[in-house]
Amino acid sequence: MNWVISATVKHKTKINMETNVDMDQGLQVFGETDIGKKRENNEDYFLINHEKKLFLLADGMGGQNAGEVASYFSCIYFDQLFSVKAPDIKTHLLEVFKETNSRIIKKSKSEKELDGMATTFIACHINGGLAHLCHAGDVRAYHFKDNELRQVTDDHSTVMMMVRRGLITEQQAHIHPLRNMVYKSIGAGKMVKPDYNLIQYSSNDLLMLCSDGLWNILSNNEIKKVLQKETTVREKTRMLIDESNKAGGEDNITVILIEFSNHKISGG
Repeated sequence: MNWVISATVKHKTKINMETNVDMDQGLQVFGETDIGKKRENNEDYFLINHEKKLFLLADGMGGQNAGEVASYFSCIYFDQLFSVKAPDIKTHLLEVFKETNSRIIKKSKSEKELDGMATTFIACHINGGLAHLCHAGDVRAYHFKDNELRQVTDDHSTVMMMVRRGLITEQQAHIHPLRNMVYKSIGAGKMVKPDYNLIQYSSNDLLMLCSDGLWNILSNNEIKKVLQKETTVREKTRMLIDESNKAGGEDNITVILIEFSNHKISGG
């Protein structure tokens, strides 16, 4: 059964949609997307497929409706292509990522108004005590473990490349004029080389996937304070989005929060 969450592809009004999944095999999952305070459209999209233990989040680019189309179809294509029966999860994730990219490019050429559409994208698959992550762009994954918050993914953005090279600070990156430029995404070119990360998790850990509408507004300490609270993943997710909106809501905000319980997570 699929749980798909986002605004419709052509919506113009504020949308706040959600899904909650309580899995029998030890996962508590909640996802929500919000248009924010400044944007007319929500170009974020996410999809949760709890049968496949597959979690997808995309932040579209391209203007007008194109960004919304790219984020929506990237999630749909990836979900359709992904199989839990693949013998090698890492190889399969990378192959599905590349095929999804090819399909988005093909679709962008099918209609003039979609020309140039692209999306940042992250996929997560839970299998046998491991979280497999594959991403392109500046959508992020965070691992909250033993009261410490760690960013798992590296941003494929111009400013974060500058940070890694010591040219600017992270604080400067948040206000830099090139902060919205990414050099990896789905749909931007025929060849996409996503990053792959593997996380081994323990009981009571949290894994968070989010768009830049969250992490570009809230500091790590502000995120950590919310994740530390003794409440449900639903409430934590909503608190994160509310805090981002209170701080300005400059962009669309999307969060998927996964909590690993004391039960063992079986393979797909």
